[in-house]
Amino acid sequence: MPSKLIIVDVGTHMAQEYKALFAHSRYEYFRHWVTHLNRIRRAGGKAYKLSRFREFLVDTKWLKTRRRDVTYIMVEPNARLFALPVYRESDISFNIALSKEPNILSLRQLFLAGGELTGQGSSLFVEKPNVNTSEFDWVINVDAKHFADQVYKAIGDEVTCPLLLRINNEGAEVEVIESFFERFGTRLVGVLGSLCDVEKVKGASALEQLYQFMNDRGIPFMPLHSDFATWPEAARFVRTMIEKQS
Repeated sequence: MPSKLIIVDVGTHMAQEYKALFAHSRYEYFRHWVTHLNRIRRAGGKAYKLSRFREFLVDTKWLKTRRRDVTYIMVEPNARLFALPVYRESDISFNIALSKEPNILSLRQLFLAGGELTGQGSSLFVEKPNVNTSEFDWVINVDAKHFADQVYKAIGDEVTCPLLLRINNEGAEVEVIESFFERFGTRLVGVLGSLCDVEKVKGASALEQLYQFMNDRGIPFMPLHSDFATWPEAARFVRTMIEKQS
């Protein structure tokens, strides 16, 4: 049966966001919520109260029962991370990097964040402030536009359903978002993730232009990353997207 929603997760890392939506136990959600509360007490900010946490548990329980309605695609260049068992929970997974690539694909250096073999924040770009340019892996880099075209062809009949990007690919977000909109058009109904690396790699103007690009085309952006504070609203948004197709 065709999916009701496609999620392409670019820069999956340890699949924290997939687990936040579809895989954590109630105990794990509770543990993350308590960590969130303790951090807010120390640093200040808006905390999710118990009532909203309970609503979040309802949403994630619902999402787990509807996991079969989602085609979840994971994209991760680090082979050590790609070997983690959670990648077997995806419907399709690719051990590649994505960026603008004139040769469709090439071998590129993935510079490791802080020299850590599985660290979060590894990047193709030397401009990224946390990478160690003397420590890297060779990875396959695929042109983002070509990849979007191939995903469109591969999913066949499912192209009639909406698509979400969950993205944090360390500086190449612009190319990926623009490429998926070019191929999927208005079926790209949202972008979840983190875009802060666009500014770190390409400058503040590039980030402003990306926000303008999404705003002009009616593509909502919502944070979704390892911080629990981003989970409840993102889970509600994903649930809404699935319910609209029911």
